[in-house]
Amino acid sequence: MTSRFCSKVQVTIENEIGNLSKTFCSGAIRIGMTLAKILRMEGPIVNSKMKTKIQSTLVAQEHPLGCAVACVASLCEISYSQALDLFEVAEFAWTRGFYCSEVIKALSKRNLIYSFEKSEFSVNLGRLEKSGSMAFVAPNSKYPSGHFLLRVEEGWMNPWANFPQMIPVKAAIEAALPGKHSYILYSGV
Repeated sequence: MTSRFCSKVQVTIENEIGNLSKTFCSGAIRIGMTLAKILRMEGPIVNSKMKTKIQSTLVAQEHPLGCAVACVASLCEISYSQALDLFEVAEFAWTRGFYCSEVIKALSKRNLIYSFEKSEFSVNLGRLEKSGSMAFVAPNSKYPSGHFLLRVEEGWMNPWANFPQMIPVKAAIEAALPGKHSYILYSGV
């Protein structure tokens, strides 16, 4: 009788552990989804004073390393999640960020032909000042992993201007790059 009772208790405990595990996983998913909502701006802010074809739609990045995604979203005038779908490995927005070649490939899916090159300030100044270009700022004290910004008529669309604050991440137009650029992505070949 004791062994039968112990077996029932063991099965009950195993079932409860399974239920707790399911509850924990479900809670973790809910927390992750809530965090994603907190990090997401409710919609793009469009500056109606723009007179160029590159609208300065502010798009805040929704992942720690999603600055390239936000720049693509702003350039293409689509949502952050639609832009993330253009990248082959979306998880890189969490883990390592994106390389210039991956950004160019994503832009090509929207029929935008872009090239990139390593920066040499005197040689690339014209491309750097053209609306629609992107700059990758080398890692520095402000952005330890480096940072992509999009050139618009008023300046630079920075998808995480209030770094390192996370709640909420805010995009803004800045007059200058927040560091030395190491790569430039530009329209054309």
